[in-house]
Amino acid sequence: MRFGLNLIVACPHCGGLARFQTLLSGDTFGATRWSDGKIDAPTLPMPPAFVRCRKCRDFYWGDEATPVDRPSRGDQAASRLATEPAEAEYLEVLDAGLVAPARERDARVLAWWRGNDARRGGGLLRLLGKLVKRDDDEARRRNLEALVMLFDDADPDDRLMKAEALRELGRFDEALAALARVNDEDRAEVAAILRRDCEARDSYLHRL
Repeated sequence: MRFGLNLIVACPHCGGLARFQTLLSGDTFGATRWSDGKIDAPTLPMPPAFVRCRKCRDFYWGDEATPVDRPSRGDQAASRLATEPAEAEYLEVLDAGLVAPARERDARVLAWWRGNDARRGGGLLRLLGKLVKRDDDEARRRNLEALVMLFDDADPDDRLMKAEALRELGRFDEALAALARVNDEDRAEVAAILRRDCEARDSYLHRL
């Protein structure tokens, strides 16, 4: 993995500066894939797709920001590394209806993944995650229920993710029905794992 130069961008709302780390090279060696579709690749870190401006506190997509051409030393000093919002921040902007309909699915997937990040450990952390009821469980449930309605049944990857969202909601019979429509070889192994978890009435996030 080799890092490239920092990319300085301006917030589309107020012009506040943020810094994105770029990569010259990387790979997926040692990557971990999770049942919710997220892939953790330590040697291929990706910049956040959605960020909150530190100046105006508004949210924006990274690809909507304006790159600063030939940033000065002052721009470099004024910018701070862009970081991904917390799950609560994703849900805040979604509940307020501030995400364009064309990007709602993507924002809800990112909120789902962000919420599951606390469950991606093993051992004691995994056990505690199963036992402790989170204060934001209802908000997470609302997000997943909305996301289920946004997945495209004509898309094979969306069918798989829809089944996983239904499984995490505890709607196991519906998840099994969705998995019955996943019939291509490339996704058969993952579908079999999710089917096993549904039959075991297991709604917890899993490493694949």
